[in-house]
Amino acid sequence: MFYKKLVAALKSYGFVFNPYDACVANKTVDGSVVTICFHVDDCKISCVSTKVVDETISRLRNDFEVVFEDGSGTMKVHRGKRHEFVGMSLDYSHKGEVHISMIRYVQDLVDTFKQAQLALDDGFIKVKKKSRSSTQLTAAPKNLFVVNEGCEPLSDAARVLYHSMVAKCLYFAKRARPDAMTAMSFLTKRVKKPDREDWEKLEHLVKYLESTKNLPLILSADNSDNIYTYADAAFAVHPDMKSPNGAGLTLGRGFAISISGGQKLNTSSSTWAELVCVSDILPTAQWIRLFVLAIGIRIEGEEEYNLPG
Repeated sequence: MFYKKLVAALKSYGFVFNPYDACVANKTVDGSVVTICFHVDDCKISCVSTKVVDETISRLRNDFEVVFEDGSGTMKVHRGKRHEFVGMSLDYSHKGEVHISMIRYVQDLVDTFKQAQLALDDGFIKVKKKSRSSTQLTAAPKNLFVVNEGCEPLSDAARVLYHSMVAKCLYFAKRARPDAMTAMSFLTKRVKKPDREDWEKLEHLVKYLESTKNLPLILSADNSDNIYTYADAAFAVHPDMKSPNGAGLTLGRGFAISISGGQKLNTSSSTWAELVCVSDILPTAQWIRLFVLAIGIRIEGEEEYNLPG
């Protein structure tokens, strides 16, 4: 009901919704495009004209703000070049770039993992002490895709901890650290029956994230008016002989969309694995192309959308 009310309000203001994302709308005012993206009841409004932003905020406040007797219910507005949202820090202070980081989230993730390790040492499973580096240079160890069928399985309590930590890492990697997605692709496949080596691979990832927690995801665009899509497959590296896909979509710098996941069928050669990879990735590449065109961004060789004034 709230979504329908918000959509109706935005349409009454003259906004046109993107047909490829139901939570993105655009409007052209005096030659300037104002864009609204929203998640539940949180809206992000962007426009080169501060006057247009002020008018949009005023309209939303008139239609949706309800102030109670105790003063609560006021609509909160945060403006500027730095924003915090669902654990992400969005920094627009660098010209032509956005820096996305989740430093506090990573620290909480690391602290949670260390507490889990203490619990394991207290008797969940027997932990064989090894001298390991306190930091890692890569998100995944060299033996990431190697599965030792004879390895000791985790106890029920340890398996719950493993599942929880993998979910926390996945949330972080999907939003701010695409360099961890290959490791996450494997670790998420092991949550049902993880073993001791899976825990060590998770430990490797956590140490890497801890040592690189200040490393932001930087997104920007070049002047080529192109969307670049890169896709590749690694032939038959999984124990079941399936091949994983890897892909990234960018407007020039930084992958706005990163994909890492296993193929759903076996292939007989690396050539077929590459073709399956292209088939799997192409729908996403087509969607982002249509989405970008619909918000008024020019793509070389494409007809421009005419946004209503």
